[in-house]
Amino acid sequence: MSIPTAEPGPRNPQLLVRLAGIVLFLQLLTALMESAGSHVRDRELAAAQAHIGGLLAASASALEVRVRFKLQVQEWKNILLRGSDPADFSHYHDAMLGHAAAVDAALHSLGESLAALDESTAAVPQLLERHAALDLRYTEALGDRQTLDFALAQQVDRGVRGIDRPLDAEFDALATELGARAHAAQADALDVMNKTVHRARIMRGVLLGVSSVLVLLMLAMALRRI
Repeated sequence: MSIPTAEPGPRNPQLLVRLAGIVLFLQLLTALMESAGSHVRDRELAAAQAHIGGLLAASASALEVRVRFKLQVQEWKNILLRGSDPADFSHYHDAMLGHAAAVDAALHSLGESLAALDESTAAVPQLLERHAALDLRYTEALGDRQTLDFALAQQVDRGVRGIDRPLDAEFDALATELGARAHAAQADALDVMNKTVHRARIMRGVLLGVSSVLVLLMLAMALRRI
């Protein structure tokens, strides 16, 4: 008596070819998505780094404004302390005006930098206005004098003493704010990058999962043909 043998399963080579084509397509799609995603992430990272670097540079510029302003105030104090000699008065007065002009120039440059970064520039014109008002107070306090004796210097000082402090605090606050903006932008960029990488990993996992299922299906069909 002969032993019955199992009939071979249905043969469908065309289906196997189609499944193989789908698997190959999914693998190519995965590779293309990874390449395109990497390019986009690199471009976004470069843009974020440029923006953060610009904000850090702006913060440093704001600190430079404050330093220039402190030098201006120091030259004002030198006028009061050493202005009894006409030559010294002229020297310190010219130095004070030079630092005042440098403050204005640095503020204008800072405003242009912030505008290029699409950051708020509202504080810059306000600081320019307040700085101009302070310069006017100093100018009015000196009048047309070319020298200051001790008694007159004390009188002039009483009229403007401490007027630099609020503006100095505002310069410091601006530098601090710009530094905080830079750190916030850095944190946001890192968060966006992590989310982008996470989404890419999920999509890659889905495509690889589908490919794996199709490969298993192809193996099952091949085994049925044996």
